[in-house]
Parts: sequence; structure tokens; C-alpha cells
Amino acid sequence: MDKLTPLSVFENYSRDWDGFSIAEITGVELVSLSVAGGHEKEFAKAMKTALGCALPAPGTVVPAGEGLVMWTAPGQYLAMIPGGNDRADEELAAAIGATGYAVLQSDGWGILQISGDKIFDVLERFVPLNLRNCADNFAARTSAHHMAVICVRLLDGAWLLLTPRTSAAGFLESLEHVTDNVIG
Repeated sequence: MDKLTPLSVFENYSRDWDGFSIAEITGVELVSLSVAGGHEKEFAKAMKTALGCALPAPGTVVPAGEGLVMWTAPGQYLAMIPGGNDRADEELAAAIGATGYAVLQSDGWGILQISGDKIFDVLERFVPLNLRNCADNFAARTSAHHMAVICVRLLDGAWLLLTPRTSAAGFLESLEHVTDNVIG
């Protein structure tokens, strides 16, 4: 079989404005993790062994080696693992065994990193959350212009915006439009 090449959701998009930048993040795997009913403690222990971190509390993200794990709903988490290992879900499934479930989500999401000193000027017009005063390890599912988005605040002050691949083109167009209106 020929080696398949993954397609970038945003075609390696990158753009800079005065005080604001958007760049697509590629080369990471997203794995959805969920706890099997009644196995919360065993799942948490297995995840700590597999990823080297405790599970994040609601509305937060925690570093996990070179990647991160975010809380997405009660008993549900999303791991972002760098390196392009398309077997990450299988490895995590083996590590957690019958305590939970791991499903590869990488092809279903696009990831943009935004940075710069005008982040909050743009975000307050794009996302219906007050993000100016949130903690450095903040993560939340919400919407932006009626499209799903997960917002993650990184320790360096940058943000990740994860959006479903199916609406990625419209999401990026809306983000550019808001940025052009705010920054010019």
C-alpha cells in the first residue's frame, strides 16, 4: 500500500497583523478519552502512568510531556500528543485497558494558534466568553460565530483554537474578518 500523506486542515495557514498572529498547528494527534462507568479511579491512575500527569479539572488543561490534556466534559478528556503518531489512540487504549476508551480524533479537527498583544481585543469579538481574566491553564468548549470551538490558554500566553474540520474554512474566514475589523 502506498504511504498516505495527511492533508492540512488550513493548508498550513499563517498570517500576521500588527499585534496579532494566526498559525495552523500540524503534526499533533488528538485522542478523545472517556472513562468507562465505575472506573474513575482506575482510569485516573492509568492516565497518570500513560501520560505522566493527573487528569485536568473542569475548565482546565494540564501539560502531558510535550503535549497536553484538556477536560472537555464530565468523564471526558482530549489529549494533544505531538509527533504525528497515528497509533496514539491504540497505545492509550492499551494503557487504560478496560477503565476507559480512546478514539483518534486528529482528522476531525483543525488547530490554530493565535498570539500577540491584541489577542483579547480579537477574542472578545469572536468568542462569547470573557477570556481576559481566565487562568493560564484554562480550556473551554464554546462557539464562535455559531461554529464549535475549544479555546485553550497556553502557559506562554498564546491560545489554541480547535474547531471541527467540517466548518474550518468558515471558522477561519470569520476569525480573519473579526481580526480585520478589530485591527485593520
